[in-house]
Amino acid sequence: MVSGFSVASHADSRNEIEGAHFFILLVSDKSLASDRIQRELGLACARQRETGGYQPIVIQVFTRQGDWRKLRTVPSFPVRDFETGERTDVLSLNQSFDELTQPQARKALIGFMRPTLTVARGDIMDVKSFNETEVFKLYAGLFPPNERDDPEDIVHWVFDTDLGTVRSFNLPALGRISYQLDSRYFILSVANKAVGLGFLTYDYDSKLAYVNYVGVQRCWREGELAKALFLNIVVVLADLFPEYEALILEVERFDVDAVDATIEQLKTEPACFSSEQQAEIRKFLRIRFYHKLGFFFFVDAATGRPLVCR
Repeated sequence: MVSGFSVASHADSRNEIEGAHFFILLVSDKSLASDRIQRELGLACARQRETGGYQPIVIQVFTRQGDWRKLRTVPSFPVRDFETGERTDVLSLNQSFDELTQPQARKALIGFMRPTLTVARGDIMDVKSFNETEVFKLYAGLFPPNERDDPEDIVHWVFDTDLGTVRSFNLPALGRISYQLDSRYFILSVANKAVGLGFLTYDYDSKLAYVNYVGVQRCWREGELAKALFLNIVVVLADLFPEYEALILEVERFDVDAVDATIEQLKTEPACFSSEQQAEIRKFLRIRFYHKLGFFFFVDAATGRPLVCR
């Protein structure tokens, strides 16, 4: 479609709804009275609860004709269980995308649905606005505790210390040491919800940008959104730091033999997947993603195994 979205039909409502990024609820006199639409809405709401609110995002679109318009009241939409038809909830309606009351509703809706990339200290200028994105909720879901920095430390680096200014400190044996860093936090949002993030630090002395981490919420990884996020970050990075020469990624080494053994095991025992195995596979998939982006890795010429670089 012109706006970049594909639309599903009602051929298989369950699969389509559970796999959709958006559920567009057309509010009309017919849909308000439709048992089928109320059940489909119930399935969308149930799926949304399962994914922590990430998928599908329910969007309300209003028809131009409706009895509620004559009464000048905004109705509530009944929600039913998809399987049993039992009424489970009532959805309050919001006319933000009602073209009769909001002249720019269509343009606003397309903008609301499209992914938007913002950057701290560029688009987001203060800690309060940064925290309102709830990006750290996404961060906690993407990375295990042992791989995460303290959110307070991240905020401190991005807004207080790594501002591109020269900072110095004294070491007893070496004397005065200076460094100049600029840390930026990138947030990919859809429907005002953070679905992707990236944290990078630029070192003015080496002219290298260090990728601390980058990730996209699991429900939103289809369509190479993670790759698009990373490439857009690189474009913004080039604007912020025109002299930067390369991106550096720090990754954890994984045990090739352990990954091979896990894959073979899962072919016959898919239910047996320990946390240790998941951690090893996660390292492998992360490196595979970076490799697809065209990065190079340092390996031992004889063994082909990765080297530890400091």
